[in-house]
Amino acid sequence: MSARFKLKSWSNFLLVEEIETKKILGYFMPPQPGEIYIKTYELDEISNLEAFPEHKNVKFFWIYPLELEPLWEQLQFTVEEALTWKHEGKLSAEKAKAWRDAGFDVEATQAWRKINARLEPAVAKELAAANCSPSELKEWLNNRIFPDRVLAWRNEGFASQEARKWQEKKFSPQDAISWKQEKVSPNDAAYWRDMGLDKNASFPWREQGFSAHAYYQWNGYGIKTPEQAKIWRDSGLEFEQVLRWRNAGYTDLEILQKIATRGKYWCPDEVILFWGFTYPEPDKVPWQPEHPNERFFDQWQQRFQRLTDRYEPTELGCKIDVFGRPANICFFYVTLTDSEIVGYEGKAQQFQFPKVQSHWEGNLKIFCQVLGLPWKTPEWQIVAKLIE
Repeated sequence: MSARFKLKSWSNFLLVEEIETKKILGYFMPPQPGEIYIKTYELDEISNLEAFPEHKNVKFFWIYPLELEPLWEQLQFTVEEALTWKHEGKLSAEKAKAWRDAGFDVEATQAWRKINARLEPAVAKELAAANCSPSELKEWLNNRIFPDRVLAWRNEGFASQEARKWQEKKFSPQDAISWKQEKVSPNDAAYWRDMGLDKNASFPWREQGFSAHAYYQWNGYGIKTPEQAKIWRDSGLEFEQVLRWRNAGYTDLEILQKIATRGKYWCPDEVILFWGFTYPEPDKVPWQPEHPNERFFDQWQQRFQRLTDRYEPTELGCKIDVFGRPANICFFYVTLTDSEIVGYEGKAQQFQFPKVQSHWEGNLKIFCQVLGLPWKTPEWQIVAKLIE
């Protein structure tokens, strides 16, 4: 019997090739006990059996089909190539062709797809051409940079961790590098941008040494130019001081004049009109600390707050506060919160005495009872508020 077939090795299998057509028909399969085969072949039909001595004693063989879709052949894959891409590469014919056309063999394709199974061959080709390896791509992916964005960041000189910080603030690589060249951090750059200032618009403020947060504060106080803000800052003032003086009705020029004559610690004295009573003698303060640590007025107030918590604000509406001038003299007053009117030195409004409400005296009495305060007849008072 003339030989019709030839065996070829592929992976851990033997393939059966028809000698006349050079077509691979399937897998060489020796018989197994208890199995029944529809079609079998004699060993004499194999031309190169001597190259595979492990099968010389089998009585016959059968051919297991390749189970390759026709598309593999249509896309010009050999059987061995198709089997390799399908079984080792775990790819369909179309995807295998895309990777092969991009210049990758099965082993290289596996290396890229191990990092990201959804990676497009065209993107992998661009990365490989830029000497970006699969292991480097993994670093970028760990920092949440998509494969098709890696080169855009990389080409601007960013490492993966740095790129992540800028991307998290929603900057493009081009915008990020422009801010970075100005030595602005991602957080500050985002702060400037979110307030409507780009790199150029923020430059005058940054040139004067203002951070984005400082710009926000000064701008919120009506200071619109860095030159104006610098004058205030160089005078040693705090944001809150400027705001307090402005709220008191002083112009910027008046404030600066006051500072020039009275020093930067000058404050506009508050003038308080209220309905209640005072304890103007420091040695007769009607409440005392419960323990040595409770030495300060704010700690006393916390205790009073606990005592009055069981009442609704509308039931009492009273408070204890301090007054005095200069600041090292501290007196106390008790009042109805609703009765307070605040003015400022040189800017006090024309005080109008509100009508005393019918429930005020009752609320004030309960308040004093809760806190153990001696009762006094309430009346309208005007005092200078303590400024620390």
